Amino acid sequence: MYVDFHSHLLPRADHGCQTTRESMAMLQTELAHKIETVVVSPHFYLKQNSIEEFLARRKKARARLEEVITERGKPVPQIRTAAEVQLSTGVSELEGLDRLCIEGTRFILIELPYTFWGRAVFRSLDQVMEEHKLRPIIAHLERFPAENSRDLLRRYADSDLIIQINGYSLVQMFTRRRSLSILRCGMPIVLGSDCHGDRDNILDLAKAYRMAEEYLGKETLLAPIARVFGEEKNRTGQTQ
Repeated sequence: MYVDFHSHLLPRADHGCQTTRESMAMLQTELAHKIETVVVSPHFYLKQNSIEEFLARRKKARARLEEVITERGKPVPQIRTAAEVQLSTGVSELEGLDRLCIEGTRFILIELPYTFWGRAVFRSLDQVMEEHKLRPIIAHLERFPAENSRDLLRRYADSDLIIQINGYSLVQMFTRRRSLSILRCGMPIVLGSDCHGDRDNILDLAKAYRMAEEYLGKETLLAPIARVFGEEKNRTGQTQ
């Protein structure tokens, strides 16, 4: 089972897909390329909205999409709601942070700051893990400065952290070397399209899965997927 762990395909949930037609086209492209589950992860910015406001917007977007899926009757991948949570000041102290996890799991997609990662950033990440008992998936680590990513990989080598790489970063020539070094770092790796409505991102994800399987082997590549979706949540219910 291949999974797109990072996408922006819910209509008008953020600056990704803006229409249900666009969302459906992307989902059907995913399925055509053997992506059986898609994590839809609109951006969550604490400065722009509360968790309740975000969840209400996401729920409305998913309802619009599900209505069209039912009307058309065409197969699409399984959809799991989530959020791409920017780890800004105050986020690690929020009540109800677990409501932003990937649906049905305790794993949360975290986007780290595009600045130097000092002690405050790592302290916030530790809070997410230790106080909230959540398991971070670090979004597109390859996009951050090399010094930051090396520091993170050293600090969390023996932790529950999972690293997410964008498919196009593995495929494109100018980002491939850096992405491959992260792929082979020894930590659990998952892949995502980070698609905001560009079909090419999904095509690149399919290519990236084939590349990653060659480098890691199918068993190693699929193990983190089984880990994320094979563990039961420690609480019941999840707001969608």
